[in-house]
Amino acid sequence: MRVESPRPLKNGGWFHSFDGEAPMLPPPLPKPQPPPPDMGVIMQRYWKAAHPGLEQEAELLGVSAQSLRWLGAAYAEERKALAIPMYDGTSYNAAHPIGIRLRSRDGRKFAVTGSKAGVFYPYGAYHAIVPNQRLLICEGPSDSAAALDLGFFPVGRASCRGGTEIILNIIGQLWPDEVIVVTDNDGPGVGGARALLEVIPRPAKLFVPPTKDLRGFLRAGGSHELLDSMVKNLLWYKK
Repeated sequence: MRVESPRPLKNGGWFHSFDGEAPMLPPPLPKPQPPPPDMGVIMQRYWKAAHPGLEQEAELLGVSAQSLRWLGAAYAEERKALAIPMYDGTSYNAAHPIGIRLRSRDGRKFAVTGSKAGVFYPYGAYHAIVPNQRLLICEGPSDSAAALDLGFFPVGRASCRGGTEIILNIIGQLWPDEVIVVTDNDGPGVGGARALLEVIPRPAKLFVPPTKDLRGFLRAGGSHELLDSMVKNLLWYKK
């Protein structure tokens, strides 16, 4: 039997109190979250556009457009930035990045929303450079591109201490004869490189370029032969 309350509500119902207190309402359901963006779909769009900005960015960086393409880079016109995919080291397919690093023309670095930090990996260079002889671990995509221009196969860290587990996974897959950890010529870079060297399971060396970074070494006239000679004279890292 329905009982009419003296307090009608606007929606046509009636408000009833219980012992002078309002009834407990269940907590609101959480709002459904949109699915994370598909980084592969985003990069496919950039690759398909084939914007000539890639060549312009390569010239500004002092590396070749080919080395950037080997890293899967493309120019994102909508972002006015160079877009470089990041990978988690578990997929052999360049079309499945986990994140996208963006670099604007003024040098600002950011990422596509929803990106996860990974490593920069030159899937496109497999046919040109043997990856399991000497593997270079570099800091950032531009140094990775410089390593490719110098004729070496790189894996690029997103930061000076990032991607350790991914790098170890890649080393386990490639099992290179030797690993050269290339650092920027500064304290944080050297510290991050030494921390990585402590856990690398292969013969390894630390290379600190005489310039700011490996890209600076390339732009200053560095060559494959010179870098090879310098690396051969380095001592093996002792843990």
